[in-house]
Amino acid sequence: MENNLIINNKYKIIKKIASGGMADVFLGIDTSSEKEKKFAVKILHEKYNKDKNFVSRFKREAEILSKLSSPNIVSVYDWGSLENFYYIVMDYVNGKTLKEIIETKGNIDVETAVDYLIQICNALKIAHLNGLIHRDIKPQNIMVDENGVIKITDFGIAKFTAEDVTKTINIIGSAHYISPEHLEGKVLDFRSDIYSLGIVMFEMLTGDLPFRGSSSMDISLKHLTEIPQPPSSIITSLPKKIDKIVLKCLEKNPENRYQSVDILKKDLENFINQKPLSIEDKTLPEKQKKYTFKRLNLKGLNLLRTIFLISFFILFIVFMSLYIKTNNELKYLNIQSQFIQVPNIVNTEINSASQILSNFSLKLEISGKINDDNFPANYIIEQNPSQNTKVIKGSTIYVKINEISQKNFITIPNFIGLEIEEVKKIVKSLNLDVGLINEEFNDFFPKGKVIRQYPDAGAQVELDSKINLTISNDKQLIIIPDVKGYDFISAKNSIEALGLIINVKKFTNLDAQPGTVLGTEPIEGSSVEKNSIVNIIISTKEQLLTTPDLLNLDINSAKKILDDAKIKYEISPVNVNYAIQKNTVIWQIPNPQTQISQNDQVLLFVGQ
Repeated sequence: MENNLIINNKYKIIKKIASGGMADVFLGIDTSSEKEKKFAVKILHEKYNKDKNFVSRFKREAEILSKLSSPNIVSVYDWGSLENFYYIVMDYVNGKTLKEIIETKGNIDVETAVDYLIQICNALKIAHLNGLIHRDIKPQNIMVDENGVIKITDFGIAKFTAEDVTKTINIIGSAHYISPEHLEGKVLDFRSDIYSLGIVMFEMLTGDLPFRGSSSMDISLKHLTEIPQPPSSIITSLPKKIDKIVLKCLEKNPENRYQSVDILKKDLENFINQKPLSIEDKTLPEKQKKYTFKRLNLKGLNLLRTIFLISFFILFIVFMSLYIKTNNELKYLNIQSQFIQVPNIVNTEINSASQILSNFSLKLEISGKINDDNFPANYIIEQNPSQNTKVIKGSTIYVKINEISQKNFITIPNFIGLEIEEVKKIVKSLNLDVGLINEEFNDFFPKGKVIRQYPDAGAQVELDSKINLTISNDKQLIIIPDVKGYDFISAKNSIEALGLIINVKKFTNLDAQPGTVLGTEPIEGSSVEKNSIVNIIISTKEQLLTTPDLLNLDINSAKKILDDAKIKYEISPVNVNYAIQKNTVIWQIPNPQTQISQNDQVLLFVGQ
């Protein structure tokens, strides 16, 4: 996308400010306003212009955002398509994504995190009131401006509940933030967004994710089966109340989560105001009603009435007998349903183990202490009953913990996103050693930043242990191969397989078979970044025309040059601010010196 391009005679493209898998985002200004207000212009990647699914998703995002009005959701001002691309004009947020903030700072202090979360709840409330499930809540889709105001973006895979009358067949979204019911292909509702927000909450408070794995499948399995540890087990200064809020959002069963973002928001406000949480309220058992029976006085009753009363009591006794029997059977079945398998809590810190058991409606009691150099202090060494034993809910699990001095162990902080030299100093100050340092190409982290660590953040290790680190070796450069003489399809597949984007240029060559590759721009052997555009020059027997340079010429002169060259053209008027620009060519498409077919047209943007 060329800089200085003007869309709809109004929005002028200044520079690219972000790039994603589906679209690029450019900084644009409104040339029709005196102050030239800034906008973000999202433009679909050229390679997806003819893909109906991508175009439909892109249009859908624009339509959805145009219907939502909230200070915490990006606003859409214009959207549509030009000759060869689709665009959305929206709020320009001068700030960073929440993901960038977490990667840079690590964990966010609890007061700031709760402030962000309340704003996110406000945005989701508007979406949910409009019957819309976002389905992709993650830090990458949450912008934070320079004043700390949250803006939720990317409604590209959002779904209206009215449409969700069948199960979700396609799993769409990010593996780290997706809800269990989404993974299982169940019908989704607003509580799915609350689960994803719970993951975001965990990541903000700890600087790490609750579930990690070597693949999307591993992570998905953990969403379905693994109980997340409380955030305070990683950042010990976090209050226990915030643990309760996070774990309530991360319940596997939607029925056990917060039932709306309003209720979640209220508990976040209660936390800030030091009030009891709604999930801490205990309902008192209902008082048992007392029933009294008066002794019947049969004197004076006639025979019929006596028979009736006797029959009634016989039926009452039969009914009560059946009721007692059935009730006992139901109680037995209920007791059977209360049996659950004991989870494994060996080699788990005592507070984390207590929370895990609490999630299974079990209690923890310390029955003894042992000295074992193989475990950190306060870690569980034995448990009784053992893992997978069936017990009734409410049972107590007895454990023995290690009581050696905690000074021999240390909790590893999160080093992700920090400079390697800074990490070395921190590691040394903690009486640890830097182990192996590997380098990897990385498109997100600048050179020298830590992108992976072992052991992970939150792990407890002995003093003098080694920390292995992987750091970024900057963006990966790709060498353009020599594809001269290839047919176009083979050359296209070869270059796209390297992670590059293809554009096509024609060149008249009467000696070569049409469609044969004559070369590339940049030339073969050049080093370019991943996702760079490479022009493949192919041969044609057609006599091509070269577009002249018409920029800054008056329109009459430009017309004469094009007419003399027998090149077709069309004119697009553009509002300009200066008299010198009127009736002058401001821009042209294609660019000067481009080879075009005799039936192609040159588009001239002319000031008025």
